[in-house]
Amino acid sequence: MTDPVPSFFFSYSQADTDVYLDKFFEDLRKRVANLSGLAINYDSDADAQERLDQVGFRDSYGVKTGEDWRQKIGKNMQRNGVLVCVYSPNFFSRRQDKQFCGREFSAFLSRNTAIYYVRGTGEPEREFRLEGARNILPIIWWPLQMLSNQKLPPYILGSIQWKIDKNVGRRELSSDYLKLGTRRIAVLRDVDYEDLLTHFADRIIKLAKDPLPGLQNVPDIESLRNAFWDQPEENKINLAKAAAAVADAPVTSAASGPTRMLIIQVQRGEDASGWIAYEGERNVPALLEEIANQKGLSTQWMTLDPSEPNFVADTKGVLQAAAEVSKRAIVVVNPQCLTDERSRAALAALLKTRCRAGFLMPADAGDQTITQLVEQWRGVLQPDENAPDWVVRISTGTATQFRTAVSSVADDILARIVKNDPVRRNPPNNAGPPVRPRIANRLEDGKAV
Repeated sequence: MTDPVPSFFFSYSQADTDVYLDKFFEDLRKRVANLSGLAINYDSDADAQERLDQVGFRDSYGVKTGEDWRQKIGKNMQRNGVLVCVYSPNFFSRRQDKQFCGREFSAFLSRNTAIYYVRGTGEPEREFRLEGARNILPIIWWPLQMLSNQKLPPYILGSIQWKIDKNVGRRELSSDYLKLGTRRIAVLRDVDYEDLLTHFADRIIKLAKDPLPGLQNVPDIESLRNAFWDQPEENKINLAKAAAAVADAPVTSAASGPTRMLIIQVQRGEDASGWIAYEGERNVPALLEEIANQKGLSTQWMTLDPSEPNFVADTKGVLQAAAEVSKRAIVVVNPQCLTDERSRAALAALLKTRCRAGFLMPADAGDQTITQLVEQWRGVLQPDENAPDWVVRISTGTATQFRTAVSSVADDILARIVKNDPVRRNPPNNAGPPVRPRIANRLEDGKAV
């Protein structure tokens, strides 16, 4: 009996179709098949095409003449293991007749009961951020600058990782991938293209090992909402994790106070997608959750943009609200913020305010660009002498050192809580014994009198 075939759904815009996209899709599913050990002989096996169709589905390939293409697409969205998204300006089109990519995305999300939306900055098209999505593999097709110029990928998808690991191929490939896009690398068809294919295929295989549950009914693609631009489903919006809910009334349950850790991610909108601080490691939220779990702490999250006008006031208000209920608050800053003068000024101003909180900036010692940036502006990231309650750590090193820094900051904040917060105890329910106790002063026949 053979192992299940790792299958993926290739979601793309028809407007991006050309010989390079066709070739990339064929190469990708062959690479998945080869790395999975399916032993398909593409020249002689009579069922080679059928077996490849089980590895990767694309509408223009997997729908035969006379078939209902909507039904065929729906069936594949119903069960396929991984959604491969070809990110381009066309992929995120707002045109009513060109929104199939957004609807396919929505169909795939409907299989994941763990997803939810949290409130974002409140600006138009930055109102909500999707959380909990998995088994989605974005591929940057055109140069990232073409997407960034149109503020894409949409803010709502900011938590989905679309960068590649720095250990893929040669050292510069991760940055060249974003600078050139997969299409340009496919045109060149050199060793970089081979490394990208292997990386994407390996990711598909790993993700497909833990597939999402299938849908009971075949989704009607044309009737679904556009996951990129339409309002999220009301029952999926988690108000408890909204930024506006952080400064809520004090919680008196056992989960309040020092057993809770408030984590504020500080990053600009353009830097928010899948923040990987250390090469070969998981994203920053995953690392922080790991430390919190080790310490038995529950976590509360929010994200703030230092380029926003009210960043300092909003952050200070949140931190003060956290201090009132003795939560351990840690501000974790993406070093990319230092490239922006307005963001640098906002961070410096924040550290001049009196707040009991941790301030962390993780930087991979192996990333020369980031470390130089951090060292250049390290002086800005020091607390004011009138704001002694800040615990600042600039963690230039490895992921292991970052874990140590997070743990140290959390412990230092706890020490400040123990030192400064009043100890509240209820008075005893009784006034003691009815008569004053006395000490026996002599013995008679072995008994105290």
